[in-house]
Amino acid sequence: MIIGEEELNNILLQYPNEVILLIFSASWCGPCQRLKEKLKDENDEIISQMKDLKYLIIDIDEEENENICKIYQVSSIPYQVFITLIPNEEGDLTVKVLDKILGYDIVGLLSKYKKLIKIEN
Repeated sequence: MIIGEEELNNILLQYPNEVILLIFSASWCGPCQRLKEKLKDENDEIISQMKDLKYLIIDIDEEENENICKIYQVSSIPYQVFITLIPNEEGDLTVKVLDKILGYDIVGLLSKYKKLIKIEN
């Protein structure tokens, strides 16, 4: 679970040019909890197709995550954002949003993941 922008940025910097899924959720959100449990199930047919998926969970109720939610324009949950870090013109790494998913849609998640991995690889 990510707490604050500094922690998020430090983790993202470890994976330049890789597709990363940010999952915005809350402990009281049933669909969010189902999504987190599903992602942990390595025996699940759909999840097994996303073995290399790197994802970070961001609790929208954490005060330290308020600005992250604003940056990614979180309006409802679960909200998933595929991102990657790419170099900008100055050579610094910057976040590029690749795609978004609103709500619990595990089949859509798999479809977007496969599409993005093919684009990135």
